[in-house]
Amino acid sequence: MWDRISPIQYQDLNEYAGHIFDKMEDSFIESDPETGLDWYGVNRDRRAEALTPQLGGLLSSPLG
Repeated sequence: MWDRISPIQYQDLNEYAGHIFDKMEDSFIESDPETGLDWYGVNRDRRAEALTPQLGGLLSSPLG
């Protein structure tokens, strides 16, 4: 733990993992039958599919 000669550079969560999600485009999620509105965006399953292969590398980094 004390083998570093300087602190690591600070990054917030968006800077740290944002590159994984930046290029994801919105797609149809669902329709609301009560209002007739359609919902578009990136759902949780698609984000999980993008994050899962990257998770080991992120967690093994000093910021992870």
